Amino acid sequence: AGFSDHAQYIEMSGGASGAPDALWSDDGHRKNIKAYLDTGEIDVLIMICCSVEFIQTLDTDQAVWNFTDYAVDKNPNVRIGLAMPWKDFPGEFDNASEYATNSTLDLMPYWENVSQELSADYPGTEVFTFHHGALAYEMREMLESGDLEGDVERLQGPRATSLFTDEKGHAGDILVDTGTLVWLHAVHGVDPMTMPEFTQWDVDIRQIAKNSIDG
Repeated sequence: AGFSDHAQYIEMSGGASGAPDALWSDDGHRKNIKAYLDTGEIDVLIMICCSVEFIQTLDTDQAVWNFTDYAVDKNPNVRIGLAMPWKDFPGEFDNASEYATNSTLDLMPYWENVSQELSADYPGTEVFTFHHGALAYEMREMLESGDLEGDVERLQGPRATSLFTDEKGHAGDILVDTGTLVWLHAVHGVDPMTMPEFTQWDVDIRQIAKNSIDG
């Protein structure tokens, strides 16, 4: 994408243990994240849904406020991003329509409300949301309609030829590549269509990412 001066720091913990509340309540993870923020050089902090509190209330997530407060104090110009993933265990649903029902598509409007409330509490800070998880629903529908023929052979299986790699729903290569374009837009504002074509895929994943971003 042409960014030569880019670094990213990821505090990884699988599944629900990687939600904002779990990371904040864990001494080790919280310490690591604060150490990144203590550098004063963080331009963007992204937190991925969903804390237990948000799932239960659909209108608040104190851990998001805790991290934001610390981030803004140490990095006054930081941007705060709230990301929404896809629903776990895609193989438990018979088809794309069932998979998309009662999913993170339904949670996203509430997540956007949280973003607006956070923005009101930190008026000098840019707060944004994005839904990289929407790709999973769209691309499963494309798989079932034959629009990924030549690229994806099955719902779950080998990384190179499957939408997901396992029962949990970890992303296969095509979903990783497409999701990367969505994150690139969220972090750096890059239009996917300005990127070189991904020649390893028959389908133009730039257009899929663009459609997802445009909503």
